[in-house]
Amino acid sequence: MEVGDRFVFQYECPTGICPRVMMELHTWCEVIRCGGDFMLRGFEKKNETNISCPYNCIRFHLTAIPINRDENGMYIGNCEKAVHASL
Repeated sequence: MEVGDRFVFQYECPTGICPRVMMELHTWCEVIRCGGDFMLRGFEKKNETNISCPYNCIRFHLTAIPINRDENGMYIGNCEKAVHASL
């Protein structure tokens, strides 16, 4: 993996992600999908956080892009949800 690599999470593990990292990222992706707020973890934006891999050797920046929700998390249409992570 290189700095700037991007991954799109939907229903499977993206190519190049180890399963242990995927378990950690999946947890935080689900938090956002369920309306969670990363500002409660001390971050400036509701949908962005930094996450370390289980071995603390790689740090990810996770950005959730609410495609079918308004700024309050209310459902506004029927489209795919996507959560992006980058190194």
